[in-house]
Amino acid sequence: MCGIVGVYKRKESNYNILDITRKVLFSLQHRGQESAGVCILNGNDLFVHKGIGLVNEVFSSISNIDGKIAIAHTRYSTSGTKASIRNVQPITYYYKNSWLALVHNGNIPNAEIIRKQLEEEGSIFSTNSDSEVFLQLFVKLKFDLVKTSSIIPLAYSMIMLNGNKLIAFRDIYGYRPLFLGISENFYIFASEDCALRQFEFIEEIIEVKPGEIYTIENDEIIKDTFGFSKEHRFCIFELIYFARPDSKLFNYQVYSFRKECGKRLALVEDKEIDIVIPVPDSGLASAIGYAQTLNKPLELGLIRNHYSGRSFIQPDNKSRRETVRNKLFPIREIIENKRIALIDDSIVRGNTSREIIKLLRENNAREIHFRIASPPIVNVCLYGIDIPSREELIANRMDLEELREFLNVDSLRYLSMEQLKDVVGKNSNQFCYECFTKPLKFPNA
Repeated sequence: MCGIVGVYKRKESNYNILDITRKVLFSLQHRGQESAGVCILNGNDLFVHKGIGLVNEVFSSISNIDGKIAIAHTRYSTSGTKASIRNVQPITYYYKNSWLALVHNGNIPNAEIIRKQLEEEGSIFSTNSDSEVFLQLFVKLKFDLVKTSSIIPLAYSMIMLNGNKLIAFRDIYGYRPLFLGISENFYIFASEDCALRQFEFIEEIIEVKPGEIYTIENDEIIKDTFGFSKEHRFCIFELIYFARPDSKLFNYQVYSFRKECGKRLALVEDKEIDIVIPVPDSGLASAIGYAQTLNKPLELGLIRNHYSGRSFIQPDNKSRRETVRNKLFPIREIIENKRIALIDDSIVRGNTSREIIKLLRENNAREIHFRIASPPIVNVCLYGIDIPSREELIANRMDLEELREFLNVDSLRYLSMEQLKDVVGKNSNQFCYECFTKPLKFPNA
C-alpha cells in the first residue's frame, strides 16, 4: 500500500509545483512511512529526489524547484527489498532522448514470471520491485498501455511521466483508488480525495474509474480505457483500515462505513460493558458506532502519540511491538476496575493487539472484551497489503478460543462476513474479500 501523486501545471500560478506535490503527498503519509520521492520535469531536465523516511523529512532539504510535471510516492513496501534506496519511487529512465518515470500503488502477482522472461530477453533491472516490471514491459511493448495491461491485469493505480505527458490509470478491477482534482491552474492526481480537498482552488474532484486512462499533454486532458471488467474487486481493507477517515472511496464515506461496522458489533453484544475504549486511531470510528448503539460512554483510555507511526505498516514484529509502547499511553483512572469493550479495526499478526491488552491489564482493567470491526484475516494478500505468509496470520493458526487465550481477553468477537457485506450493501459483490475468504482466481494472477 502506497500513496501516489501526479501534478500537471496548466498555467502559471502563485503555487510552486514542488510545494503542491509535497502537500498532497504529506496528506497521504498514512499510506506509507518507509520512504518518499519526487521527480519534476522542467523543460528537458528531470529533477529527482528520494530518501528513506517520512515525507517532510525527505523533502526538508529541497525547495524552490518548479516545473511543468511532477510525480511523487510515499512507500509501504509489498514487493522488493524494504528500506532500500534502490526501491524508492519514482522509478526513472532516460530513453530515446526523453524521460520516463512511474509511481505505483498496489502489487503485481505475476511480476516474477514476467521479470524472468524480460531478463532472458536482455532487460536489465535497477530494482527488485514489481513496479519496474510494469515499466520495463511497457517499454518493450513500445509504450502500448493496453497491451501491457493485458499481460499485467492487476493490481495497480499508477501515474507515469512519459516525455511531456502525464498519464494516470487504474486496473480494470479497481483494486486501488485514484482521484483527479481539476483547477484552472493544475491537474492533480492522488490516491485519496482527502489529499485534494485541502486546496480551495480545486474546482472538481473525479474518481478515476477502473480501467480508465487519463493522458495530459499540451495542457489538454484525454480520457481512454483499457476496457472494462464486469467483476470489480475494490479492496475492502481500504475501507476497513488504510484510507483516511475523511476520504470517500468506491462511493463510500470511510468514517461512516467504519462507524456502521461498530454499530453491527454492538447489535449482537451479550456482555455487560461499563466503557468503550477504541484502539487509536484505527478503531475510533467503529468504537463511536458501537458506543452510541449501546448507549455506553466512549472513553479515550489509550492516548496516542501521533509522531510514532502506524504499527501495522512497520517492517517487522519487533518494530511493531516497540511502536505500540511508544505510541499508546494508558490512563489508569479510566481503565481501573472497568469492564471494557476494546474496539479495533482488525487483527493481523496479533502482536500489536497483545501488547495493547497487556497495557490494559497492567492498569487493572476488570474485564476486557475485544471487539474487531472486520472478519478474521486468514489469507495472504496478493494485491497490495504486506502479509507475506499465512503463518504470520494469527487467525489462520488459532481458533477463536485459542486466540482469546493468547490475547488474554475475557471474550473475543469479530464482525462476521455476513455483517460486513450488509454494511457494504448492494455493491458487496464488487469488493475483494480474499484476505477473509478462500482466494479467487484471476487471469495471469
